[in-house]
Amino acid sequence: MTPEPSHHRQELVQRLDILRTNERFCDVTITVKGKEFKTHKVVLAAASPFFLTLLTSDMRESNEQLIRIKLEEATASVMEDVLKYVYTGNVSVTDERAHDLFATADYLFLPGLKTMAGNFLKEIITVENCIFNYYFARKYQFVELMEKSCQVINSNFSVVMETEDFLNLDVKRVMEWVSSDDVTVIAEEEVFKGIVKWVLHSKSEREGDFCELLRQVRLASVSHDFLMNELMKEELITKDPELGLHFVVDAMKLTVNTTDEQANQQPRKCLEKHKDGIFVCGGRKALCYFPQHDVWYRLANTLFDHNNQTLAVWKNNVYIGGICNVGKSQVMEYYVPYTNSWGTIQRDIDEANFTCCAVLKGDLYATYFAPHSLGRIFRYDPETNCWNKVMDPPKTQRLSSPCVVADEQHLYVMGGFLKGNCLSSTTRRFDPSNNKWEEAADINEGRYSAFGAAMNGKVFMAGGRQSWQKAISSCEVYSPSTDEWQLMPSLKVPRFTASMVCCKGRLYVVGGIIISDRNNYLRVLSVEEFDPEKNEWVEKSVIPVKSFETPEEVKKMNRFQACFARLYKGVIDKLEPLN
Repeated sequence: MTPEPSHHRQELVQRLDILRTNERFCDVTITVKGKEFKTHKVVLAAASPFFLTLLTSDMRESNEQLIRIKLEEATASVMEDVLKYVYTGNVSVTDERAHDLFATADYLFLPGLKTMAGNFLKEIITVENCIFNYYFARKYQFVELMEKSCQVINSNFSVVMETEDFLNLDVKRVMEWVSSDDVTVIAEEEVFKGIVKWVLHSKSEREGDFCELLRQVRLASVSHDFLMNELMKEELITKDPELGLHFVVDAMKLTVNTTDEQANQQPRKCLEKHKDGIFVCGGRKALCYFPQHDVWYRLANTLFDHNNQTLAVWKNNVYIGGICNVGKSQVMEYYVPYTNSWGTIQRDIDEANFTCCAVLKGDLYATYFAPHSLGRIFRYDPETNCWNKVMDPPKTQRLSSPCVVADEQHLYVMGGFLKGNCLSSTTRRFDPSNNKWEEAADINEGRYSAFGAAMNGKVFMAGGRQSWQKAISSCEVYSPSTDEWQLMPSLKVPRFTASMVCCKGRLYVVGGIIISDRNNYLRVLSVEEFDPEKNEWVEKSVIPVKSFETPEEVKKMNRFQACFARLYKGVIDKLEPLN
């Protein structure tokens, strides 16, 4: 009866290790921190490329039969564990030597031992040691340990900031953590307290770093009571009144006017109450789309039927620019994200549906441009619930279907259709600070029924028509600083009366109309996104009408308009995705 090969191997490695411990037939010595270990060349060379190279090359170690290990982590007890593993494949990993054993295994090219020590370290991660383990793993590029340590840090950040390892971090590493979106805290105030504690841990050396760290506190998430009653009374702030004043002013600005551009002041993920997305409406259906995840949700139905009517976000609500008749009264509908419901405001003017709604310097504006009539501009007064006419556009010619866009300073009116079947290429803009209109550079291509948006200090315009039978796809961008329009890549699908939306620093085009070969108007359901890296428009999604439209609505072919919206996370989390 022949013995099992595995049993033979086990006996062989045990005998080899006994020969080593008894120093029998040894032909090379390893020295570590003054202690010598007698070993066998053939075993070392077979176990590790590190030893193989030393012992087969014309190096001093090969000639002297002596290998010196000068690694700091390689202590005598650690080397005994290393040799135990080399000879037997087994070793007992302990808390005291796990990190040194891992570092030594990495140095000596022993991947199996490195894995054993690494797996042990993953099992002993705690709130107290997660910071040390994270940077240890990052040093040795041990991804699994780094990810698990990071998870423990993020999940328990308030407690981790109290640990000695965190308090001993340098400012660069502290900055990495307090600026992260992924850390979990009950309230943003805890981050401020952690920063203060880190500074006070070595006040004389760290006081100069406080201002920069303070900028990482998300002011939009700090309560007013904490801001005034605790934060402003902190000694590090009271010593610098100018710093405290700027901090309070910035906080007040965010309280009064939180906008999409303030991306650096978005709440951390754990404190998010809102989700920025694209609001889409057509017929009586309202939807929201989140491009980052390419997911659609259906919101509450509108109270009235709407078809291709302008949208605008004002004071967190979404307003629809169409007329809705309630008895003898006329109202406008608006959507309330916090409650996923609809409300109305009074319409007390004679004009039909507004052709555009826009927000400029905190005020809600509406425009009315129609064939054979002069343009009108209105501003809503919430105190009187009235629309007040403001300075009308220049009355040189009657203009219809221009593109209207608001940036931070002006309300732009671009292109349009003039009396006599002429296209306009003019650009005019209204400045509410002096209640005046002024001319800007002409667009490159005359067009009407185009659509646009403002982003990053520039004004964008796309699509439109150049005749009753021709929709176009060309796009232009205007720089106010140079007063110049430039062409940019064209849309994938030519369309008019669509919506251009800025969401999280990206441009999207939603919906619109296209003209068929038989001169029929067909709605466009595709969503295009401008990819700045590829410098082109790409199809991002399609409005999922098949999941919610009735047969009657399909025949009606409701047209959809869109705008940026800040949706309420508590509402969205209760909805089922449409796609």
